[in-house]
Amino acid sequence: MDFLPLFFDLKQKPCLLVGGGAIATRKARLLHKAQAKISVVSPTVEAELSTLIERSGGEHIVAEYDTKYLHDKILVISATDDEAVNQRVAKDCHARSLP
Repeated sequence: MDFLPLFFDLKQKPCLLVGGGAIATRKARLLHKAQAKISVVSPTVEAELSTLIERSGGEHIVAEYDTKYLHDKILVISATDDEAVNQRVAKDCHARSLP
């Protein structure tokens, strides 16, 4: 078996999405269904994503990704089409033992 399926109780827990486009919106839909508190770091976000952020009680951080945004998060999803950013997020999360 290559992967272990895991389940997280995300109800009202702080999760971070890196990215504001279609990929992030798809991931945010799942986080919203899990009742997570969604924070998004991205210079811009799609309209639907903005609504999901608001409904979850989260926030839109209008900025480029930085490691400081990982503080207090229990789950991080890099949802960009920029492989370098996705790799940086993965490396930073691994260093902090963040899923």
